Amino acid sequence: METGQAIDKRTSCHSYLDKTVGINLIEIILDAGLKAPNSGNIQNLRFIIIKDEAKKEEIADACKQKWINEAPVVIVVVSDLDLASSYYEGNAELYSTQNAATAIENMLLMATSLDLGNCWVSVFDNDKIRAALKLPDNFRPEAVMTIGYSKGKEKKSKRFNLKSSVFFEEFGKKDAKEFFPLKESLKGVLKRLKKKS
Repeated sequence: METGQAIDKRTSCHSYLDKTVGINLIEIILDAGLKAPNSGNIQNLRFIIIKDEAKKEEIADACKQKWINEAPVVIVVVSDLDLASSYYEGNAELYSTQNAATAIENMLLMATSLDLGNCWVSVFDNDKIRAALKLPDNFRPEAVMTIGYSKGKEKKSKRFNLKSSVFFEEFGKKDAKEFFPLKESLKGVLKRLKKKS
């Protein structure tokens, strides 16, 4: 699956089949996360894979989202704040969050390209996650990610169109005749590129 197709296809999955995800696929997804851009290449993220049912229940409880139990694989992304602070002092938390976000997006898109459902969960009780995973004091949970084979019940979320979200040269300025109105949708561009290949 091409990158544009994965971006277009990806959606948050909250309903999973009871089907094992091979460790080889998990490795591919994690490798995509490791290859994401990160501040100064400090590589301060760690990934905790959870497959144990009792542990998944603890994570689901910390997130207050019971559907997480259905996912065959849960990955918790954590950041080493001491490592980030040694380079960036006052910006360690911000940069750690940004590093996690780029890694997670890579992982979501890779999972989608492998036909795996996935979801990024960012609301959780920090203390409960820390206790469940026995995190050292210098590590902070950044996000919970679920992966598995989708039951196919999720719906694609509507997004704003570019015209309402993009400005030129300064905030609020929309005078760009060469850009608007768009002549082709993303799907149209993908179809045209696919025909060429």
